[in-house]
Amino acid sequence: MSCYHNDNGIFAGKEFQEDVQAQHKIMSYCSVGKLIHNLEYHECTVLLHAQQQWPEIINKNLWSYAFVLCAEIRKWTPRSSEGCILFHVFCCSQVGEPPLQHLYTFGCPVFVMDSALQGGIKTHKLISRSRIGVYLGASTSHARSIHMILSIQTGHVSPLFHIYFDDIFETVREINIMPQS
Repeated sequence: MSCYHNDNGIFAGKEFQEDVQAQHKIMSYCSVGKLIHNLEYHECTVLLHAQQQWPEIINKNLWSYAFVLCAEIRKWTPRSSEGCILFHVFCCSQVGEPPLQHLYTFGCPVFVMDSALQGGIKTHKLISRSRIGVYLGASTSHARSIHMILSIQTGHVSPLFHIYFDDIFETVREINIMPQS
């Protein structure tokens, strides 16, 4: 006897269920919808927090980055009373520590070291040595130490390293307090 394991979408239809029963097969449903709903709720919370901290820069167009970061957080945090990490359960292995040291507050300001300094080129000490950007999460295509950063000047998102994170948005508050000229 075979079994169908599916979501509650079109497979929950009466005709499909009758056909499965007529073939003497078993049908079970997964709760993907609930997981996605929980991730969307978490993503909205994270996005609203960042928008409250930095309303001039953070907007709803960044929702997909917040969603990916929330999925990464969910993958590496314990979800049961036994303290099981979903990644370890999925892989049937306890190998690998959660890379929590590479996760930061979504939307927080980051200071990216000037590319000339990254290349070892010396610059004049009075020239700015960094530029400000927005943290959008860890890169999914690179090492864990590479992060996706939104450039405020260009609007482009790039994978970068050599950055300093302001997880509590202190520098943004200082910028917003400064008198306007």
